[in-house]
Parts: sequence; structure tokens; C-alpha cells
Amino acid sequence: MSIPTIYPYRVLILVTVAIATFCFEGSVDARENESSESQIIFDHARTSPENEKTDYAKTVQDVSAAEPPDFQLERPRSSVSIRGQLNRARAEGDLFAFFNNQLTLGQGDYNGPGIVADASFGLSPRLDVRVGIDFSQSSARSNYRDFTDANGFEIEQRTTLQQVDLTGSVEFALTSRGRQIGQYTWIPSRVVPYIGGGGGFLRYTLQQTGDFVDIIDLSIFTACSGTDDWLCDASIEERGWTPSAHVFAGVDIRLTQKLFATLEARHVWVYPPELEGSFSSFETIDLNGLRIAAGIRLAF
Repeated sequence: MSIPTIYPYRVLILVTVAIATFCFEGSVDARENESSESQIIFDHARTSPENEKTDYAKTVQDVSAAEPPDFQLERPRSSVSIRGQLNRARAEGDLFAFFNNQLTLGQGDYNGPGIVADASFGLSPRLDVRVGIDFSQSSARSNYRDFTDANGFEIEQRTTLQQVDLTGSVEFALTSRGRQIGQYTWIPSRVVPYIGGGGGFLRYTLQQTGDFVDIIDLSIFTACSGTDDWLCDASIEERGWTPSAHVFAGVDIRLTQKLFATLEARHVWVYPPELEGSFSSFETIDLNGLRIAAGIRLAF
């Protein structure tokens, strides 16, 4: 068997090609390393503290201009809210017992709708001070249980109870209202339960209009509101101011970045006022009750 002849120039060519290939690959790797180092330096420069705020603020502005964001630039410091409510009056005591005994009225006839408006100001991330006005009114038609007129018709009347409560409260959020991310981003929580309490002064007006029986001679007379005294025989009403106190619990549910749905239950205690008008012969009037409300809150 013959041994193939190895020509020296062929070996030299192969070695030269191998060295050239090695040098070329080393040069490419070096350039790639330099490019990577340059990119790292460039990225570091872009994310350096000096440029971070400017770039982030510009990004926030661009996103805000494109569509309404799901966050705010800072924590809201105040809010306003409006709610519709149902006042479930306790309506106990000798005055309401007299009404229910003589007229076709019941415990539920003193319940009525109302409206509440509040303004809140933040003292801390979870603690707010709140001022507001609470209005409610009930109005029920009735007739005497045991009397009719000379023609046998019912003797009808209307009883109206109106309450306006000027309040001041402290509200405490049971969970965080949101979280701060960086310097420019505040993300509000989706659900925030809260509790609170306070006091105020309540203006009440109890009024009866229609036909009534004089308990002395059993004659029938007509009563109108105070503005129509000259048209009627009498005006039957009681009104005044009295201190009030309340506690409440509720929940805010986020609808948008600034708008929340609000559900709230409030129990109101009213100091028993001394009656000085048409019902001065009775001890007092019970104005305590539970108020259940739903509405919206706007934070800013």
C-alpha cells in the first residue's frame, strides 16, 4: 500500500486558513463585546437618576394624552359625594303612639326618602374630616279610625315629617385607599370599606294638614300649612333645632380613576327636644333612625 505524499505547501495553506479564520472570529467577538458594553453604558445613561424623572414624566404625559389612565399623578386630598337615602324612622314615644291610635298610620308611614351631600378633606392617607347636609322627608295620608263626618265620609288628613341635619364627621378607611408607585403614580384601590362618626344639629318640622276632630266638642275643623293660615281654621305643626350624633359604615367602589360608587348605612341619635308648638302636651318627639344611602363620590 502506497503512502500519500503530503506536500509542504498544502500544509502551509491549511494552517494559514485556520489562523485567518481564528483571527476573524476573534475580531468579530471583540466588536460584539464592544457593542454590548456601549449598549450597557447607553442604557445606564438613559436610566440614570438624572434622566429617569424626565423620561418617566414624558411617558406619563404621552399615555395620558393617548387615553384616560387608570391611575392619578398623586393621592387625592379631598372629595365630594352625593347620595340618595331611605330614612327608617324609629318613631316611638307618646306622640307617635297617639297618631297611630287615632289615625290610620303605622310605624312605616314615618319612613321617607332623602338626599345627602358631603365634602371630605384628607388629614392622612386613611383619615378624612367630613362636613355635610342630610335631608329626609316622609308624608303619609290617613283618616280617623273611629270617626266620620256627618255624611258618613272619611275625615282625611296628611302628616309630614321633615328633617335637615347639618353634620361634621371623621371618616377612617379600613384598608388603603390606594398605593403610590414612584413619584408620579397613584393607583386607587378598587374597594375601600370605611367607618366613622360625628355630630351635628338637626332641624325638624312635624306638620299635619287636612280635617281633624276637636276632642272637646267633636266638631270638625280644617288645618293648613303655616303659609295658608288665613284660609283655614288652624295650623298644626311643631318645629325646632336639636343636637344629633351619628355613626356610619360604608364602602367605596371604584368606577373610574376619580369616580366611586358609595354605599353607606348611618344610625342617627337625636337629643329629645322639648315640644313648644301644637304638640306641647306630649313629652317629646322621637327622631332617631337608620339611614341607608347609595350614591357617588368624586375624588380630586
